Amino acid sequence: MKTVLTVIAWLGLMLVADTALAQACPGISNSQCRATPPSGKLLHNKNSKGFPIWTTDCNQPNSAGHELDPLCHQIASCSASGAFGKFLQSVTFDCKGKHFEGYFGLDGMTFGILDWTQDNLPRVLKAYQLRNGERYRELFGNLDIPTKNGCVDERWVCESNRQARLTCDPTFHSAFAESLREPDFKKAQIDVALDAYEGRRGASSRRLAADV
Repeated sequence: MKTVLTVIAWLGLMLVADTALAQACPGISNSQCRATPPSGKLLHNKNSKGFPIWTTDCNQPNSAGHELDPLCHQIASCSASGAFGKFLQSVTFDCKGKHFEGYFGLDGMTFGILDWTQDNLPRVLKAYQLRNGERYRELFGNLDIPTKNGCVDERWVCESNRQARLTCDPTFHSAFAESLREPDFKKAQIDVALDAYEGRRGASSRRLAADV
């Protein structure tokens, strides 16, 4: 928790009232949310290295660029970010392999600084809603996205991914791409990334304790 507070203080951010509300939003495993025609609209072909990958078939990229993400670099290169900064630097390949505004069709949908996929979409959107409910409603309120227990319905997300709508539907794509550029959406990503970091650190501590 000390790492979380240090990062939040350094960034000049205010942690959302209760990140547990976002973490409680469930997602469905990617293995259940990908399908080729006729039941879905994703492609499942081998990449240049011969490995089969899931992608979309529309006028959107299926991979990320390799330019430096300035916000990621700012966090990772500052000593005040502590171990979280090193974590971010590692998982983003020095802030060049993953990006806060990243959004492409791998696995049906891949986005954000940790290359989240559709199973994380409900919790990231909830974190954004907690950060800025008014802007969230402006961007997504007219899309008729179903909710369940205060979260985006994971069944809708799963089926939308299967049908390639999360990347290829122009209305959703426009709203989501705009949200990724919002400062509060980037803060929401940090909220979720911090939780991921703390979870990974806790798992490591438990493994070390078990080995003693």
